[in-house]
Amino acid sequence: MTPLEMVKGALAPLNYPYESLTLMLREFFDTFNASYDPHLWVTLIEEECGEYEAEVIVFHKQDKENILKEVSDIIYVLLGLGVLLESVAMDEQSRWRLAIEKSSVYIKHSVTMFGAASIIMAVYRVHESNMSKLGEDGKPIYRDDGKVLKGPNYKPPYMKDLL
Repeated sequence: MTPLEMVKGALAPLNYPYESLTLMLREFFDTFNASYDPHLWVTLIEEECGEYEAEVIVFHKQDKENILKEVSDIIYVLLGLGVLLESVAMDEQSRWRLAIEKSSVYIKHSVTMFGAASIIMAVYRVHESNMSKLGEDGKPIYRDDGKVLKGPNYKPPYMKDLL
């Protein structure tokens, strides 16, 4: 199975057209001149999975709003990797496989907890929030590895009504 097929498979429980979801990420790539380095996107997936794990597994928190946001972040960066994989090849390594497989498990778990429709709405809200990350000068702010950082006008997504 190719990495792109794995990404699409991980998103399958959402039962939503993959192409419709990737439109958000295409806008993000265009607006922020986002990195086309697949290793960065795998790192972002790992980071988001780590935040989900901390919320659900490590701290056994029951803050469903935060859990919904974390799974939405996982989906968002997974979609980013998917868009990237349409034009850039991944080298054969287990690191991306593990990241995609973890994402798949967390997405399936979250679909049973929230339902696919709520998660889809949450992903769109994460996108809207991410689009508010521009700096005061209207330009993106980047971490050293190319990750887009939150600017002063960043607005966190509202999730409570989706629970």
